[in-house]
This record gives sequence, C-alpha cells and structure tokens, in this order.
Amino acid sequence: DQNSPESKDPISVHGTTTIQGFAIDRDGDEISVNISIDGGPWQEISNNESWSYEWDTTAMDDGHHTITILASDGKDYSEIITITYKVENEDDHGNPIFLYLLLGILATLIFLVLKVDLWYKPKSKKP
Repeated sequence: DQNSPESKDPISVHGTTTIQGFAIDRDGDEISVNISIDGGPWQEISNNESWSYEWDTTAMDDGHHTITILASDGKDYSEIITITYKVENEDDHGNPIFLYLLLGILATLIFLVLKVDLWYKPKSKKP
C-alpha cells in the first residue's frame, strides 16, 4: 500500500495534507505524539490515541520530504516511523486551467455588471 509507512515509494501530496494515525499505550498512560519534518525540531501534535496533523505543503519546496513520527508516554517510546512524501505544488500554480477559469469568472462578472447597469439606466425624457 502506497500510504503505509513501509512503502518505499514517496507519497505525492500538494496543498494541505492530513497525516493521521493511532498510538496506543498498553499501560493506559497518556500518550504524546510528536512529529518532525525533514529532521527539524519535534512538535507535539497530540496527546490522544487517535491523532491527525494538517501539513501545509505550500510552505515547502517541491521535492522529497520526510515526516518522522514518535509516540511516548514519558517512559516508553514507540518505534520511529518515517514516511517520505513528494511535494508537488508547482503544477497547481503553473496550470493554465486555473487562469482560464479565473478569466471566465471575471468576464461573466463584467457582463453582469454591464447588463445591470444598462437595464437600470433611467431613460431620458424627450423635451
């Protein structure tokens, strides 16, 4: 499965991507789930068994990035999970379909404004 941590192929992502999982402590202690992006500082993202993280990839350069996840109850630590993602945001900005869509909406708005302006324009009275 491409979305599993065991997958060797990077997972392609763009925009905001949700990373989620479960961390279970057999002793029933409170769990802290932490994440590191590209070897950066650890960030605590949850202290619940079910967790999720909203990753804004638009702040990242396109290319390969690693997400490392670690859970702990303060005494015991989980296995470190590392997942490789391939950020592909550049295509979103360079795709002309978005430009055409924007131009179409703009043209429609201009047409409607002109039509309303002509429709409500008072007719001049002849002397």
